[in-house]
Amino acid sequence: MVIKPEDMLLLDCLGQDSDSIVASKLERLSISDWNGVIDQSKWHSVTPLLYHLVRKLGLYEIIPSVAAERLREIYLRSAGRSIRQFYELSIVLNVLNSNSIPVIVLKGAHLAEIVYDNIALRPMYDLDIMVKKADLQRVEEELLKLGYDAHRDNIRKHEGHYHSVFVSSCGGSNVEVHWHIHRPSSLYNIDVNGLWERARPVEFSGESALVLSYEDSLLYQCVHTCKHLFLLAGMLFLNDISKTIIYYRDRMDWDKVIDLSHKWNVSNSVYLALLLAKELLAAEVPEDSLANIRPNGLHPGVLEGAKDYLFVGRSDTPSLSANVAVLRRSGRLSDNINVFMRGLFPSPKDMAQRYSISPGSLKVYYYYLKRLRELLVRNGNDIWKLLRRDPETVKLADRVNDRIALQDWIHQNNIDEEAERLNLIQDKTLRNH
Repeated sequence: MVIKPEDMLLLDCLGQDSDSIVASKLERLSISDWNGVIDQSKWHSVTPLLYHLVRKLGLYEIIPSVAAERLREIYLRSAGRSIRQFYELSIVLNVLNSNSIPVIVLKGAHLAEIVYDNIALRPMYDLDIMVKKADLQRVEEELLKLGYDAHRDNIRKHEGHYHSVFVSSCGGSNVEVHWHIHRPSSLYNIDVNGLWERARPVEFSGESALVLSYEDSLLYQCVHTCKHLFLLAGMLFLNDISKTIIYYRDRMDWDKVIDLSHKWNVSNSVYLALLLAKELLAAEVPEDSLANIRPNGLHPGVLEGAKDYLFVGRSDTPSLSANVAVLRRSGRLSDNINVFMRGLFPSPKDMAQRYSISPGSLKVYYYYLKRLRELLVRNGNDIWKLLRRDPETVKLADRVNDRIALQDWIHQNNIDEEAERLNLIQDKTLRNH
């Protein structure tokens, strides 16, 4: 794929190019160029970093004033939000510490405070903390006392989930309370007890807390990056990885990173995230370590498929249904039709869950007809075009299948049973890249 010039420039700004090279590129930008770069930086959540670099290079008075002011306004909004978030975090930590509840601060707050050393440079969307499962009830009670409201989806607190969301009632940040760092029902094998044993003590705004060990933090960022590569533009997450490696370069035990990536069964995610960070941002990932993490059966198109997600993202997401695109996947047509039919007519149990009816109700057969009608109305034209091998529809179906295959590869084939995507990973998983 072709990466936009604006994205290439942002990669240069975040990478390891010398200040003089970056400065010369920024100095040549017109106001129109700057608007495009700033728009892309917002998409990737790296505008505060861009503003910081412009000031560091002494370009603030040189670049077009409209662009400089726009960068400054975005930076100040980010800084103000971060200050409020860290104030909220200090209150939460104070209450939990007062109740002798150990807590690990995850992701954004840890990175902003320690790795970036400037809370304005690393935007956060929520406050993420992890507590022990035995303490969940007490944590919920204390957050409710502080004025947070339990999110309606918190009813999902069961073995298959891993965090609850508490919504600020006064316009502040949501608090995500984790008891694990990934869905335990996945094929990953992350040892949560080991996370606690290796966690390190730190302070946030004078309040004591824990953060993940150097190696656990890096692995978590890699898994998190690949998890959200399909929902959020990930340049910020790749920069997190690069910054973490630089900050902890003398303390990072790469043998432990390799060992844990295999034990956790996350080698695919870790390898891809580190490879992207190394190739795009010149992250200091040791070649021998990357080689030892590299999973077997790596398709050569995986990296290009990941870049497609990273740089195209939601703005160009294929609109063809995955249930329809399966008709074009590699393999025998009869097998594809079989998977298509199973997606069209899932099990009665799945239908009961989908339409909120009793599993034993005869109404399930009515809903089969209802589902068939809905799918034909919504997708009938695409199915007909695909069966007629319409070139544009075929191309779109191939791209959908490529993206599904990439998702399956990253998540160790941890897929939606209804779609039965496991069979999509075959010899030609990523075509046309």
